[in-house]
This record gives sequence, structure tokens and C-alpha cells, in this order.
Amino acid sequence: MSQKLAFLGLTIRNFMSYGNAETSISLQREGATLIEGRNMDDTAEGMGANGVGKSTIINAIVYACYGKALSDVTLDKLVNIVNGKNCVVGISFKKGKDTFEITRYRKVKAGAEGTFITIFKNGDYDKDLAKGTLPESNKYIEEEILGMSYDLFKQIVIFDADSTSFFKEKAATQREMVEDLFQLSLLSEKASLLKDANKEVTSDIKIQENTIEHLERAVDDHDDQLARAKSRLTKWERSHKSDLSDLKASLEELEAIDIEAERKLFDEIDELQTQIQTLREKESELKLQLSDAEKELDSTESAMAVHRRSIKTFNKDVSRIEKDLSRILKEIEDLNSNTCPTCKQSLPDSKELLEGANERKDKYEAEMSSIVEESTEVETQLKDLEEKVLPPKQKTYEDVEVQMADVLKEIKSLRKQIPTPEFDSIEDLMKVEQQVTGVKEKIEEKSNEENPHVEALQEVENKVIEKPNYDEINKLKKLLDHQKLLLKLLTDKKSFIRKTLINKRLPALNERLKHYVSVFGLPFRVEFQNDLTAKVMRFGKSMDYGNLSGGQRARLNLAVALSFRDTLERIHFAVDLCVFDEVLDRGLDDVGVMTITNHLMQRAKDGGCMFIITHKNDVASRFEQRLLITMKNGFSFVDDENPENISD
Repeated sequence: MSQKLAFLGLTIRNFMSYGNAETSISLQREGATLIEGRNMDDTAEGMGANGVGKSTIINAIVYACYGKALSDVTLDKLVNIVNGKNCVVGISFKKGKDTFEITRYRKVKAGAEGTFITIFKNGDYDKDLAKGTLPESNKYIEEEILGMSYDLFKQIVIFDADSTSFFKEKAATQREMVEDLFQLSLLSEKASLLKDANKEVTSDIKIQENTIEHLERAVDDHDDQLARAKSRLTKWERSHKSDLSDLKASLEELEAIDIEAERKLFDEIDELQTQIQTLREKESELKLQLSDAEKELDSTESAMAVHRRSIKTFNKDVSRIEKDLSRILKEIEDLNSNTCPTCKQSLPDSKELLEGANERKDKYEAEMSSIVEESTEVETQLKDLEEKVLPPKQKTYEDVEVQMADVLKEIKSLRKQIPTPEFDSIEDLMKVEQQVTGVKEKIEEKSNEENPHVEALQEVENKVIEKPNYDEINKLKKLLDHQKLLLKLLTDKKSFIRKTLINKRLPALNERLKHYVSVFGLPFRVEFQNDLTAKVMRFGKSMDYGNLSGGQRARLNLAVALSFRDTLERIHFAVDLCVFDEVLDRGLDDVGVMTITNHLMQRAKDGGCMFIITHKNDVASRFEQRLLITMKNGFSFVDDENPENISD
């Protein structure tokens, strides 16, 4: 137990039956104090203690701490119905070395701004710790200051006979209350922080993935640009070679003209020209074939480029999966030796984690097998293109070129055989000579041409492309895997962390419960199970809460509440205040009343501040300290502390 929760005082104004005059009640009364009532509105002697404002004190404590009503009253109905405004409830207490003052205001001015809260610490009234909204302030008080939930507060500090019994709560609510008592909720808070951290890491991974995807696309685009630049260069070379060949062929044709022979053998020209024409037609056909063969080569080379890019993609995928497999195999090796793969600490039970790791390994291996199979098929297709498809097409292209050369050679031969007739005029002969000169000039010009795509290719080749770096994303993925493992350990109800905390604290709770069941004379055994629900047993048989009599239920409810209180004091902090509202008046026989009264009186002597509300006169007579609440003129006031506070 590291610190103590000690309540100091309560102030009330225009709250339920209390009027505009401020009522102050000390919560530092040592021992047991009976809260009794006197109704001066019903009888002159003040007989009748119902409805005078005793339970209102309990409601005020709960409202001041949690902003909730203990009884079935809406919050606006907590404001005194006569005055209808300026409701103020304040409570002060010490938690460890710090003193807190919480004051709640309701309908102190018109509009929503009339309801607010102030929170001051250690008398520093210049610094209000209240948050932006009431729900945020209530959460801050519950989690950061009081350190216990509203439901647990009702079990440990306030014992109200009208409150819902722990055993009537749903199993989930029972577990939440015990988890709050054991502070297992801290695991959920840590898990919530881990979930937020996982979101951040996942976002960082997404950013890295987008960056890598962008870089990979840039690399692929560069490869495509390089391939296209090379293709343009190659096509220009082929076209240039073909054009130059055509020019040289034309030059040969022109130079082959024998003008003198043509004059003499003009008669033979027709027959020879017919033969040449036939060869020309064949030449045209060969040109078409040569063009088709060139297209076939281009198509095949394009297909080969596509296959090479596919193989490159497969290789990158294989490299990635090999890294993942290497990492998961190392993780399996660690888990097989019951070692955490990330922090290298011992794991008492890694079976479930090992199964998950093996499933991921199988997944990666299956993906690897599929990629290797596809890659092998593409490589086979590429090999077929390189070895079976491309060579025949190249040979076809070369054969057509040879045939073309043969045709041109034959044409040249025939040209040589053509007789040279007499030209009609010297001008015609000069035209032929001019053509020869022109073709020679074109051949020289064509021979001096440079490939315009060389510079573009060099520019693409020299372009610096950033390669993807996978180190950071691998680091982030490793971190995310580690955080997911920690999150599972924190949230899994079967995790050893949760089991260890429950196994450590559950025996102490059951020991105190066993003690109070015995003290209150209950004829059965009650234990909290590992799932944090309570089980009632008698003669080895399980009983429902409804099987118990009213008196047994009343004693059992108090036994559970006191067990919770003792457990809180043992493992967390002590609370010096407890209030019992008519717990002695509901369902208990005389023996039960005396048994519980004796225990509470002894408990009050051991220290702390205890308030008891009861209508049993034989019990009330045993109290030396009393707090008298008087109802007069429709308002309640504390008669023994502020006798002048008969409200206006």
C-alpha cells in the first residue's frame, strides 16, 4: 500500500433537500457516527426520521466525486426544487501527500455555462485542474485522482441497501469491477497506447511502401525508356543501312548504262528490259518480305524485353520473400526455444505464437513456389524466343537479303548486257550523267549522317535513378511485429501476464471473503473464480444468488464489499471513509443485525471515519457519536454542527 485516501469534508448548498445556506460536514470523525433524523414539519416533537436528508449526504459524496447520482434521480433534479438554482457541492480529501478540493456547480447562472466544475490541488487556487468538458474532468478525477471507478466506489466506500448487488450484475460488469480492483485495467490502458503506436508505425510503413513503390516505378520507367531508346537507335541504323543500300544500287544501275552500246543495241533493250522488269517485281516482293521479316524481328525482340522485365520483377519478389522467410525462420527458431524473437527474453508459452509463425512461413513458401514456377515458365518462354524463335527469323531476314543481293546482282548483270542505243540528244545523256552525280552526292550525304538517337540513349543511360532502400521498412515491420506481439500479450485473456496478476491477487481476495463469510455466519462457501466471477457453493453444489434468503444476501453483499475494501487497502491504497445506509434494516434477523453491528463497531474502533444510517433503535442506542439532520420549513440542515442553518 503506497498511499491513503482520506476524506476531509463535504459542503452542500441547494442540493436536494438542503437549502441556500451552506452546510459543512466533517468527514474526519474517528470511529462510528450514527446519522439520525428529526422531522419538524410533520410533528412538533420531530418524530419520524424518513425523508429528512440523511441519504442526501451520501448522494452528495457520490455526486461530488463522480458527477453522478447514487439514487434514481436525474442530475438537474439534484438541484433543490424550491430554490431551483445555485446548487454547489464540494468535497475535499487527501490522496497520499496531495490535498484535492473538487467543487461542482449546477444552474448557478442561465444556460449551459451554469454547470461546471473546479479542481484545485494543494491550495493552488490559481491553477484549476478541470478539463475542457465535464466528461473529461470526470474521467480525470476517476482515473488520475481517486483511482477507482464509480461502481467500485459504491462497493468500497458507500454501502447502500438500495444499490444493485454485486451478484445481480452481469458477468461482464462483475469482471470489470474486479479488474478495476486488481488494476488490470492498466493492461488495457497500455494496450490502448500500443494500438495508437501500431497505427503510427502502420502509417509510417504505408509511407515507406508508397516511397518504395514510387522508386520502383521510377526504375521500371527508366528501364523502359532505355529499351525504347535502344530500339529507336537500332531501327534508325537499319533504315539508314537500307537507304544507303538503295542509293548504291541506284548508282550501280546508272553507272551500268553504256550509252554507246545502247545506241547500237537499242533493239535488244525491250527484251532485256522485260527481264529486268521481272526481276524488279521480284525485288519489290523481296522488299516486302524484307519489311515483314524486320517487323517479325522487332515483335520478337519486344516480346523478349517484356519477358526480361517480368523475370526482373520475379527476382525482386523472390529477394523480398527470401528476406521474409529468413526472418520468420529465425523467429521460429527462437520460439522453438521459448524465446521472444524480438527482445530475446524467455516466453513461458510460445505454442500459439509458434503456430502463427509457421502459418506465415507456409504462406511465404507457397508464395515463393508460385513465383518460382511462374518465373521458370517465363524464362523457358524467353529461352524459346532466344533459341528457337529469334534465330529462324534472323535467318529468314538474312536469306531475303541474300536473295535481294542476288536479284540486284542479276539485274546488274542484265544491265551490263543491255545494248546502248543512241540517245536522241546530248541533253538526254547529260541527264543520265546528272543523275549519277546526284546519287553520288546523296550517297556521300547519307554516309556522313550520324544517328540522332545516340545522344538521347546516352542521356537515358547517364540518368541517375535512386534505387529503393528496404532497410527502413524492414525495421518498421519488425517493430510492428514486436508491438503486435506485446499487444496480444496485454489483451489476450489467456496471456501469462494477465494470469500472473490474477493468480497473485485472487487468493488474497478469496481469503478476505472467506473470513467475512465466516464472521457473518453464512453456511456456504464463496469464491471468485479465475474468470473473476463469484461462485456460491454448499455441500459441493453450486447455488444461484436467488437461492439465498434475504438475510443471507444482505450479509453476503456486505462480505463482498468489505473483502473488496480490504483488498484495495492491501494492494493499492487505504480509504478512511465508509458509509452504511440502512444495510442493517433490510432482510436481517436480530442475530444478523447484532453480528454485523458488532463487526462494524469494532472496525470503527480500529480507525477511520464510519457513518451509519439505521432505523433500528436497539442498534442506534449503541452509538456515542451522532450527526443530527433536521427537516424544518421544507429544508434540511445539520443540527449539531450548524444549528443556525435553518435554511431561508
